[in-house]
Amino acid sequence: MSDGAQWDVFRKQDVPKLIDYLKRHSNEFSCHKRVDHPILDQSFFLDTTHKMRLKEEFEIEPWTFMQHVGEAVIIPAGCPYQIKNPKVIFATVLTV
Repeated sequence: MSDGAQWDVFRKQDVPKLIDYLKRHSNEFSCHKRVDHPILDQSFFLDTTHKMRLKEEFEIEPWTFMQHVGEAVIIPAGCPYQIKNPKVIFATVLTV
């Protein structure tokens, strides 16, 4: 992975399937709090393995791209996304 933040953006129409996947596999994540809504609670981060399984089980995958310094990212309304920035060592969990 090069310098910059990696974004994964999911299509709005895939939200029901994404929620179903997160509910089915919630025990596999290191979230230790009660989750009412798998996306809005911002409790899960899909790693490469989970993204592959999501594609296999539900035939959905995110748009994945790198954002570099000076670049802006505009997310369409209602599209869940997650961000990983290895240089700052943080990951924003799925959110809308």
